Amino acid sequence: MGALNKAVLTFCFMTFAVAATEAALLSANEPIPPAELEAFVDGFVANSMAKHHIVGVSVAVVQDGQTILKKGYGFADIAANCRVDPDTTLFRIGSTTKTFSYIALMKRVEDGKIGLDDPVNDHLPAALQIPDEGFKEPIRIRHIFTHQAGFEDRTLSAELFVRDPKELRPQAQYLLEERPRRVREPGEFGTYSNYSVALVGAILEHVDGRPWIDIIEDEILKPLNMTHSSPREPYPPRADLPPPMNDELAENLSNGYRWGALGHQPGTFEYALQVAPAGNLSSTSADMANYMRMLLNDGTLNGVRIFGPEAARAFRTPMTHFPPAVGNMAGGFVMSNLLGRFTAYWHDGGTLLFFSNMVLIPELRLGIFVTTNTDGGASISAPLPSAIVAQFYRPLPEAPLQGSPEIVKNAAAYTGSYVGTRRQYHGLAGLVSRLQPATISITPDGYLMFAIGSVFNFSMMFAPTEDPSLFLAADNLPGALGALAFEMKDGRAVAMKTPTERWERICPVYQPAAMALAGGLVFVISLLVIGSFIARLRRQVPQTGPQRIASLAQTATAILWVVSFISLAGFLAAATNVDAIFYNWPPLSLRLFSWSALCASFLAMGTLFLLPVVWRTSSSTAGWSLGRKLRFSATGALFISLGGLLFLWGALEPWNP
Repeated sequence: MGALNKAVLTFCFMTFAVAATEAALLSANEPIPPAELEAFVDGFVANSMAKHHIVGVSVAVVQDGQTILKKGYGFADIAANCRVDPDTTLFRIGSTTKTFSYIALMKRVEDGKIGLDDPVNDHLPAALQIPDEGFKEPIRIRHIFTHQAGFEDRTLSAELFVRDPKELRPQAQYLLEERPRRVREPGEFGTYSNYSVALVGAILEHVDGRPWIDIIEDEILKPLNMTHSSPREPYPPRADLPPPMNDELAENLSNGYRWGALGHQPGTFEYALQVAPAGNLSSTSADMANYMRMLLNDGTLNGVRIFGPEAARAFRTPMTHFPPAVGNMAGGFVMSNLLGRFTAYWHDGGTLLFFSNMVLIPELRLGIFVTTNTDGGASISAPLPSAIVAQFYRPLPEAPLQGSPEIVKNAAAYTGSYVGTRRQYHGLAGLVSRLQPATISITPDGYLMFAIGSVFNFSMMFAPTEDPSLFLAADNLPGALGALAFEMKDGRAVAMKTPTERWERICPVYQPAAMALAGGLVFVISLLVIGSFIARLRRQVPQTGPQRIASLAQTATAILWVVSFISLAGFLAAATNVDAIFYNWPPLSLRLFSWSALCASFLAMGTLFLLPVVWRTSSSTAGWSLGRKLRFSATGALFISLGGLLFLWGALEPWNP
């Protein structure tokens, strides 16, 4: 959700060119002309929908306390020929829901019921309190607002979404059963965490004695007249779950769609009740317009106060300490430098099929909300807010920033692979998270290139600054990733830092290329071992009894390696089917890979004990030639080495998804 899953990387790290037009540049105190705004948004959305096969889009823009644009595009339901209505069509807004949870929590801070520096365990029931797991510092309330609780991320293995409402669990049960491991001291650095925000529901219920859903409805939705928004979901009533969404709202929910070879296919509903505070709200762009007007007016709309001045300041004050170009966290909102001129406060949201973005620019009294209902929807929701601001409040794009020959000379200080901290650190999900690291390279003309490989297929160029740890987006165009900040040690980059994730430089052992090289070599050797064994069956080969056993053991090991590689190839080939991977984690192909590799590794270890008898032959006993003994020993060492490498990667834990 929101920067939720790795698919969200495709828009969290995008920068977008904005076509220049003849629109007059406005000063910060001038409002956008509504007719010109509508014409620009119409063109942008139409082009993007056609290019990226988006079924439905809904947009709201507010400025100076008024809604100056609310409009729907495309369809909420293709089969029923139902078009998107900005007033009544509900979209899933994913992690933008978190801002509602932050408001509810900050209101308790403002009222003195909770302190920012209180340990979260002080406000959780005993069953849900977080064990220290050997860490010295407790997780505090402020760490929820900054994503610095120190949890690993379990997006794949923790059933963030379910398709069958029968699989829904009460929030307390989910929080207990799916608690992620703590992997660092709280406050050390930020790593986006759905679980930490899901805890807000338990905190509020413990403090107030009523569910998060009731609090959001009573304290935010109803006072703001957001009558077509709901934190509930359409499932059959169950005694252990909150009452579901009412029928009228459920009938107005947009379908979610996936584009593929067969065209647009409707997806099943993505139930997220178990982590509701982190991302299950559904809303219309008209209702979100009211929400943005309230946020831009420091918590008040039409005389109704949602939160007071202390909370308003918290939502505008950085809680982290990054350079402005990199961004910061402010009461759960992300702060970004937009166009080098304005400070934007934003939060996006994503499920597997819905993508949303809400951007607030107080200096312009401007709020923009975009939501989409197709798996490629981030191609609209991510760039449109920045494109609107650039269109009306910025001159033609400036010349790109320049590269530096000094960076070319010092390329080794930065180049390499970096793995994100928003991942699972163990088990099969930990293995998969290592397969797509970010790579840093230096171009011949002195730019730094940031790239994420085949699945996300994204790259972006940055220019150096006088500070060797800071690089700015080279094209000067608006985007979520306007700068890269490095952590340097002895003149060498050891990590890239952002407010919501840290990317740590990895050693050669964890390079996908190293794994591919080792795996490819073992695969070829395994085929040769199997082929040699088959060939020897046709002729009498002198060997001792122990050598015969050793040959059988090594051949069985080779067969297991081949099975494991074929299974892994099957998993990677199917990885583009996000639903199949996400809802059936871990898939059978990945489990088969892990079990086969585990058995192969143990069997390879067993051959160590056979080496003495393999090499021992008397003058009166026929046995293997010297060359055969050397091949057996070298092959065994290679098999054991691959097993050790897979162990380090977490690939030998088929019981641990």
